[in-house]
Amino acid sequence: YMGSSGKYLGEALPQLVSLETLILTGNNLRAEGCKYVSAGIGTLISLINLNISTNDIAPTGAAFLNDAIKNLTCLETFDIRGNSLLAEGCKYLGNIRNLTFLTSLNIGANSIQADGGKYLSDSIREL
Repeated sequence: YMGSSGKYLGEALPQLVSLETLILTGNNLRAEGCKYVSAGIGTLISLINLNISTNDIAPTGAAFLNDAIKNLTCLETFDIRGNSLLAEGCKYLGNIRNLTFLTSLNIGANSIQADGGKYLSDSIREL
């Protein structure tokens, strides 16, 4: 699992100031790796496409990711499918409401159930 190795990537990402697409699919980041990578993602203000699917970030990772996306005002595509978010993780994605250019959001295969759907719906309604 990538875990603390995500620290190296997280430290390198701020150097990619013009990066528009970041695909981290299936790297087994988990919450620990997501913590480091999210710190770097938060600096990528030109990011248009973010795919962090199938990394098992769980609710804790969603909280780290939420902090990262608050400044990504250009983000159009956000793929977080297959991360074991559950309903609890959806509570931590309130900054989706700041993504005013978002045209595609994939949260499939996260077992969010009705409560998770309500948390996300409430965030989106605040747009």
